[in-house]
Amino acid sequence: MTVRNVDLTATWDEGEDMTGAIGLCVNVTGENEVSIAAAAVLPIAGIVYVPSRAVGGVVTVQHGGTAMAIAGAAITAGALLTSDANGKVIATTTATNEVVGIARESAAAINEQIMILIQPRRHGTAA
Repeated sequence: MTVRNVDLTATWDEGEDMTGAIGLCVNVTGENEVSIAAAAVLPIAGIVYVPSRAVGGVVTVQHGGTAMAIAGAAITAGALLTSDANGKVIATTTATNEVVGIARESAAAINEQIMILIQPRRHGTAA
């Protein structure tokens, strides 16, 4: 399947080394700065699309459309997704969690790459 997203990305300064972080969730951690998501209750800016090439660089974050994400646990297609403490997507039903999107595919185990529809919001609010 070909995935094409136009104008659904933004560049941010990295708040930590994010080389190799493709498919991980990020939180806003400063002015024009993101870091790998560390908690499900912090606003999620999106998914790393293009990581920086060096520490202290810029990272491209996808904030809408369809993206590939790294699973932090088994996931069922259709589940609402948040971030675990390592930036990986996990299913959520908790009202206080931030939602990064919806699983378009299932994951049988941790570290599987799955396709998601990015729709950042607080769980329990309309998309």
